Amino acid sequence: MNRIADKTVVVPVNGKLHDLSGMIVLTESGKLLWNLLVRGADEESMKQAILDEYDVDENTASNDVKEFIEKLTKLDVFEK
Repeated sequence: MNRIADKTVVVPVNGKLHDLSGMIVLTESGKLLWNLLVRGADEESMKQAILDEYDVDENTASNDVKEFIEKLTKLDVFEK
């Protein structure tokens, strides 16, 4: 995770360092989830962090965490 200008980004390094088209811009909630993920947090801990930080219901928080992990997995940024 890096800061470029006022954006927080993740750049997958799958052998294409010269190709920044895969750069992922993180929202504030994405930044929170990323920081937890790299520290080894499980989905339940990540969901609880979203519930603590944002005014959302449990179902929304759970779906957001799952979607975040699925997107990162699909982009080869994270392996389950």
